[in-house]
Amino acid sequence: MGSVAKSIGAGWLILCMWCTFGAALGIALRGTALSIGLGLIWVLVVENVLRAVASIGTIEKGLPGVNAGSLV
Repeated sequence: MGSVAKSIGAGWLILCMWCTFGAALGIALRGTALSIGLGLIWVLVVENVLRAVASIGTIEKGLPGVNAGSLV
């Protein structure tokens, strides 16, 4: 039962992190379409390029997608 509660808690943390990121983009850009597009570009392109170019471990500690994947 404890591992199920931990996994649900981890899922909620990841969900809240991405929702906060999306809400901040939506507020900053005053729209939903552009913020959704930029969020997808960030997840699919920018983080992978940063991980490939800068193979230093300190940069990876600050990327949300890498940390979410590690948590899962």
